Amino acid sequence: MKLQFIPGRPIVTTNFNKAKPLGMNGQLILENWHILYDLLKKNVGPECAALLLEPQLDRGRGEVDWYLPVDSQNLPVKHLSKEENLKEAYDYIEKGKKYAQCLINSPDSLQKQRGKLLLDALQFPNDEFIIATPHGPAILEWGHESNQPYSKKEVLSAKGKERNMKVMTILPPPVSPFNNRIENKNFWLWITSGLILLLLMILPWWKGIISINYCRYYWLLPLVLFFLTLLVVGVILKKQNDLHSLVNKE
Repeated sequence: MKLQFIPGRPIVTTNFNKAKPLGMNGQLILENWHILYDLLKKNVGPECAALLLEPQLDRGRGEVDWYLPVDSQNLPVKHLSKEENLKEAYDYIEKGKKYAQCLINSPDSLQKQRGKLLLDALQFPNDEFIIATPHGPAILEWGHESNQPYSKKEVLSAKGKERNMKVMTILPPPVSPFNNRIENKNFWLWITSGLILLLLMILPWWKGIISINYCRYYWLLPLVLFFLTLLVVGVILKKQNDLHSLVNKE
């Protein structure tokens, strides 16, 4: 990912391919940047607030432009190694989470909501989203979670081991006998339909059933087409049932 630190220009522009934004009360977390930035700056420190890059969301393009906050540009210039930058970032993140937890424990409902908002804002997919700016560490795509199906589970497992917590494995729901009854019912429905169709194809050729001769020929083609349509629909339904069974097994 190519980053640029030019005043007035975004550091980088991202979309939602690798990470999806979190939301609260019908609004994206990143849309509350001003509130979150001021909370951290006043109560934790400007270095901690600088973690949250300023986002400019363009819903039409489905992209976000990330800017270096104006206030953070007044901080001292730092020359940190990758390891030092990561360590400093996690120190600020821990301070921010502690402050968020204090707000959550407050009896004031507004403070509780702000605490939950801040706690979600300090979530990000992985360490690759922690970048080094000229003034210290910052989080790219904060308030997001990974789009990868297994990455979140792996992160939770690692945290559980570090905190001596039991990581709960979510098992798939048991196979219900009701589903088998539905499949058996569909099976007999197809057999009955096939027998009726076969009978209708034979009747026009049965001498004495229909007195007009040409009706025998006009009945045959529509019935054959109808039978082929039933076969196609049956194949489609079978594939859908197989796919559904595969998903349940997983």
